[in-house]
Parts: sequence; C-alpha cells; structure tokens
Amino acid sequence: MGLFDFFKNNLRKKTTDVDFEKVEYTGKIKLENNFDGPIDSPTWQQVELYINKMIQNNEEFITLTLSEAMYGVRYMQACSVKGGYSLQLGIETDAKTNLVERVCDKKELIERFTQFYEYGFVHDIDQFKPVSFFA
Repeated sequence: MGLFDFFKNNLRKKTTDVDFEKVEYTGKIKLENNFDGPIDSPTWQQVELYINKMIQNNEEFITLTLSEAMYGVRYMQACSVKGGYSLQLGIETDAKTNLVERVCDKKELIERFTQFYEYGFVHDIDQFKPVSFFA
C-alpha cells in the first residue's frame, strides 16, 4: 500500500447528522466558561466579563443557556478560532438539539450575545451552518 492509499483509507469522515439531548430545564439562565465555572441567573456584566475572558484567552469558551428555548434557540456558545470566533447555537426541536455555527468578528459576537441575553432571539439563523463532527 502506497502513502496515498494509506491516507485515503485512513481519513476520518465528517458528518453533520448529530443530535444532542435537550438541555435539562433549570428555570434559570446559566452562564459557563472553561476556567471559572457556572453562574446561575447572571447579570449582563457577568456575561461581558466571560466574553472578554474568552476573547483574551484562546483556550477559553463561553456558553449562555436560557431557562427555555425562545425562538427555537436554547443556548449560544463561542470560542476563538482562526479568523475570529466560532459562534454556535443549540437549536431545540421536540426531542433533540442540533448545533449550528458561523465564524464572526468581535463586534458581531458581542451584538449577538447581547440580543440573545436580552431577548432570547438570534437574527439571521439561516447564516449559520450545521457543525461537522468526525463520524
């Protein structure tokens, strides 16, 4: 077997056909990151603090989970990636959650988190694409 055949046969395939369980209902908004842990019912200042920590540290992430899905979106999460920030949405249906994403800049990241925190709404969801996972 040549080197080309080895790589061809051993490349991992990706899929977007991945369903997640729905997030447990807690009755509260929940804010989480990698290093500080969760905060129940965070203020906007706490959300901003976690966003800024994520912007300053490439190993950090942020997840903001609503008490229930409004407009179909239960949570928003982000982390640093090449070219900006990966902004992901957990879109709930009756029995499952699907993850979609788009890469955005700092300004858009903050605007979208602000709108999600204040109204539970995400505009232009059609600009987000399903997240690919290794099969």
